Amino acid sequence: MIKAIVFDCFGVLITDGLELLVQQLEQTQPDARKQVFDIIRQVNRGMLNPAESHRMLAEYLQVSDTEWRQKVSAGEVKNLELITWIKELRRHYKTALLSNTGKGSLARRFELAELDELFDEIVASADVGMVKPDPDIYKLTADRLQVLPEECVYFDDRPHQVEGASAIGMHAFLFTNVGQARRDLQTTLADTKR
Repeated sequence: MIKAIVFDCFGVLITDGLELLVQQLEQTQPDARKQVFDIIRQVNRGMLNPAESHRMLAEYLQVSDTEWRQKVSAGEVKNLELITWIKELRRHYKTALLSNTGKGSLARRFELAELDELFDEIVASADVGMVKPDPDIYKLTADRLQVLPEECVYFDDRPHQVEGASAIGMHAFLFTNVGQARRDLQTTLADTKR
């Protein structure tokens, strides 16, 4: 039986402004993805503070720190349709946000009251010292929700992170839009009732 629904943040709950920026950069700087995400991985593991990463990324891109932040923020838009659906889901299921993100990153994008309204648990990689697709971060999320991994449905926009959740028994799906996520959840609910 499904008891919890878990969502990724960037690329799911909000558009991934960093990914959009990297895609643009790759047209003129083929190594941009590796360079940028090497820095981001350090932030997500809590090994580098966000302010230092912003400075490093701005320097790499040859823009000011302020311009770097503005470009990323401009590409980040909350998925209001998903937010409405999560509120509906929370009436019947436990919900969680599981994100590879630096310290304080979620607080810069959401009010605490908004996160409290949407989620029973929030697991941010830099806060727990693990990143997806490490199996332990998915297990930690299920533990915090007080459910088994197989009682969770997980949505993420990155295939390797979906595979990581599936590997520990979660019903994991690649998120493309809310309609598709609703269908995946309904299919899972029907399959798990048999």
